[in-house]
Amino acid sequence: MPNLSLRYVIVTLLLVGLLVGAIAIVGVIGVDTSRFAVTDAAVNETDLSVRLNDEFDLPESENESVMTCTSSGTPGDSIGVYGTVTVTVPTDDDDGLAGDDPYEVELALTEVGETTTKGVDGSGRRATARFFWILEDDETLEVGQTTTMRIRVLDGGETIAEETRQVTVEEGSRTFDCDDEERRRAP
Repeated sequence: MPNLSLRYVIVTLLLVGLLVGAIAIVGVIGVDTSRFAVTDAAVNETDLSVRLNDEFDLPESENESVMTCTSSGTPGDSIGVYGTVTVTVPTDDDDGLAGDDPYEVELALTEVGETTTKGVDGSGRRATARFFWILEDDETLEVGQTTTMRIRVLDGGETIAEETRQVTVEEGSRTFDCDDEERRRAP
């Protein structure tokens, strides 16, 4: 019987040795996680509006008095671009984390020739850039016209994804809520 127990011990030690060796090899080589990595950037969703306000009117005061006003909306003689762009940014090859430089979303109003850029944090996932962009009206756009918005995802200034969207120019407006100084000083 001693030979039988010795065989079991030898077989057990051999199996444990193979198991430890396999674990050591996988640990040294590492597990290939690239199949889980997001490698391509993409523009997923956009919710953008372009508003044009050709008017440049200020409220008139009564009796030429001083007024304090609060306004809302697109400023006069301006173009407003408002909304969000949701993108997928790639996983960094080294450690699966975003690098030191955040990814950026560049938005261009092509007919006007102007661009703006917003940084987005994250890697290997969806990220959203929010835009609130006011431009001086150069008389290029008209209400009802379809304009082209170019959207780029940038990594260190290099374009890694690009798409365009057609947006109809809406009429922008501005409202004023004013208090007449004389009314505020009245007893």
